[in-house]
Amino acid sequence: MFQQECTIINNTRVNNSYFILEISYPENVNQIIPGQFVQLKLLNKEECLFRRPFSISFVDEVNNSISLLIQIAGKTTEQLSTIKKGNLVDIIAPLGNGFYINDSQIHFLVGGGVGVAPLYLLAKRLKENKDNRVISFLGYGSKDFLAYEDELKKFSDKVIVATDNGSYGEQGFITAIMERFLQSENGEENISVYACGPKPMLRALSEISPKYGLKCQASLEEYMACGIGVCVGCVVKIKLGQDEYTYKRACKEGPVFALEEVLWS
Repeated sequence: MFQQECTIINNTRVNNSYFILEISYPENVNQIIPGQFVQLKLLNKEECLFRRPFSISFVDEVNNSISLLIQIAGKTTEQLSTIKKGNLVDIIAPLGNGFYINDSQIHFLVGGGVGVAPLYLLAKRLKENKDNRVISFLGYGSKDFLAYEDELKKFSDKVIVATDNGSYGEQGFITAIMERFLQSENGEENISVYACGPKPMLRALSEISPKYGLKCQASLEEYMACGIGVCVGCVVKIKLGQDEYTYKRACKEGPVFALEEVLWS
């Protein structure tokens, strides 16, 4: 883990909702595990005092850079969306525990909204084993929030997109569409699922997974202040056994957890 000022290589606007920052990285990008994140701080912006966590969505081995898919959702992200090539940002990285790649040959990637971000790098790593079959399920509120469909197609055998309002792809929640796909596949076994998205999506996935014997990991979207486990502001309720539970920090023990371990109440 390091803290360092790093250079913006590119700032690419995806649409009105998202942009992608490509940032120079002072260490070997191949050591980054999909699902890890950075804590980023704008320089010389007194009104943006706190760091913000962003998933590492992709790495470029040639430039030794990382990419962050960022949704414009407030003052800090709005200011980040206008940052220029060559400017500096302060980052702490790499943070958190990422996805563990299971030995299945069928891998479902399930992303909701900006939760698709860490799945891009994960899909690339999965496809390094040519025997792996990767199917990506991407869910958005509407076509205005569409991101990374083309990118996921590069490393997926199939990409299924859904929007809540039917403005793009299939209409409905992506978890329901994934379950419908499972039913149509005549009971394929040994499927691993990797997910990131809003809590309602992950909660629905936690109800679907046991019915089909799915091994599911999920990256939880929690509010983080420090990102290094000190402030204890991002705790998640985790099962220990029957009627027993504990709390774990999303930034330190997570953000990726086995979905079956997460308690939603």
